[in-house]
Amino acid sequence: MSLKGINAKESHGEINLGINVDQFISQLKELPSETGWVNIILVPLSTPHPNGYTHFIRKQKPKKDERKG
Repeated sequence: MSLKGINAKESHGEINLGINVDQFISQLKELPSETGWVNIILVPLSTPHPNGYTHFIRKQKPKKDERKG
C-alpha cells in the first residue's frame, strides 16, 4: 500500500520529502499499530515520475512471525 500525501525527490544525495500533513497523518493513524510505532519504507521508483519524484512510501510488510493466520 502506497501512502498518499507525501512526495519524495532525490536531489544531490539527499531525499527531500514534501508532506501534506493532514492527509499523511490521517493515513498513519489508520495503520494498525499495537505499540504506537509504524515502520515505513522509501522505495525507489523504477522510472522517475514526470514531476521528478524518485521514491514512493509504503508501510513495511509484517515479518512472518507477526502475520496473523
